[in-house]
Amino acid sequence: MDARLVETRNILSAETGFVAIDAVHNPHIWVAETRVQRLVTQEAFAEAERAHAEYTLLDNASLRAPDPAESADLSIIVRIHPENCFLQADGYWNPTRPHASSFEQTKLRFCGVAPSRPAVLRDDFDAAYSNLEWLMGQVQHPTKKRQGLLSSENGLWRIQFRHAIFEPLTEDNAYTPEELTLPAQYRIEGWPVSTTAARTALNGMHETHRTRPLQAYDMALLSRLRSTR
Repeated sequence: MDARLVETRNILSAETGFVAIDAVHNPHIWVAETRVQRLVTQEAFAEAERAHAEYTLLDNASLRAPDPAESADLSIIVRIHPENCFLQADGYWNPTRPHASSFEQTKLRFCGVAPSRPAVLRDDFDAAYSNLEWLMGQVQHPTKKRQGLLSSENGLWRIQFRHAIFEPLTEDNAYTPEELTLPAQYRIEGWPVSTTAARTALNGMHETHRTRPLQAYDMALLSRLRSTR
């Protein structure tokens, strides 16, 4: 498993959004939109600006306005900390709670800390934390108190994550042949839920959404399996 993690790490490190390398500083900028600011790549921002300029020149109200630049994808390999970890497959969704979101908007929540092994991933985590601090500092008019992404308790650095379980189904993101060979519990038709309300909501999403399983591994279990061989 260590070799597989290092292999995955090397693949990720070739991408623009790998936050363990300082080069992540240059390609990213913050874009202010109404009440929020989003991190985008400069390339995506330039493409969106060109599309908007062309749309403006055409001056045709019947045409669909171009989409804004897509948010940047950032990546890092972490160890999921057992505290403040909410990884129930249906997100403990309860539609009767005040301000409850719709089921398709359900997100998993957890904290990522430095992996215990291999050493390269521990070093990556420290670098990623520092780079994320730098990126957060580039926000226009940042507040003095930063919260929501990074935290440190008792000397343990943590990166906060929210993982969307579902995404709208399109022609571009249909299940791949490899995904179709997995057990049904990884796809929308067999996704595990714990309540009747969640099951009803899930049944209504079969034709409109797909699942996004969180790619995580039980390293302790793998260690025990190796020791018994």
